[in-house]
Amino acid sequence: MVESPTLELSPEGLTSNQERLCEMFFDPEHQVEVDVKVRKKDGSEVIERRKTGIFDFRREDEEGFLFKLHEASPNAPASPFKLEIRGDLSQAVLSQIGIVLKESEQGRRPDFCTGIPKAGVALAKAYSEASGVELVDIFEKEEVEGKRKIKPKKHIQGKSFQTIRIVDDLITGGETKLEAIRAAREMGFFVLDVMVIVDRQQGGRDQIEAERYKLISAFTIRQLLSFGLRRGLLGEDRFDEASSYLKSSKKNS
Repeated sequence: MVESPTLELSPEGLTSNQERLCEMFFDPEHQVEVDVKVRKKDGSEVIERRKTGIFDFRREDEEGFLFKLHEASPNAPASPFKLEIRGDLSQAVLSQIGIVLKESEQGRRPDFCTGIPKAGVALAKAYSEASGVELVDIFEKEEVEGKRKIKPKKHIQGKSFQTIRIVDDLITGGETKLEAIRAAREMGFFVLDVMVIVDRQQGGRDQIEAERYKLISAFTIRQLLSFGLRRGLLGEDRFDEASSYLKSSKKNS
């Protein structure tokens, strides 16, 4: 019997491919231009268009960033950091994402993969190109009473024996992922699992697994933060601020 080679892992438990992607997240060369929702220190909430690194921290006049979870829990603490694994990502970053997602595969190989719009679409394509799993575009995003909802595309119909892997950038809460799961099932697909690059460790995994679905994440936010601290890409003050926020948000989730 031939044994599989053992991967050498970093102190954070990252493979060399994952470390390379983490480096890209901290590298200011890899910037995206996106709309971000922030809560200012005076309590006001604004949406701003800004050019930012993939991994970034709040500015001095900001309390922090707001996400979809704040639609349901507006008093939840704002996040001091954000990850923008979307928008105008360079081909180098997308290619590395595809490699890392393929490396993170677990269990049964799906018949298809698909991305949650908008962020997950380009990532699912990168995963498809790296893995050879066929890509299908089955979701659309709808604005319902000021809230974004994932809906099935009407003209697409799966078959109950066809498996699908749902790909997205990260998971904070689990609501969007569960919407996508329900939409895929409505079209007749069997959802094999949900795959993300980063688990922000704020309760999303628990929500997905409570519904008896599997979540695969390439790495966690704590692994990313610890990597940044060890490599000198993140200061101790930022690391401590992020760690305190994660501890507080987990307790209040």
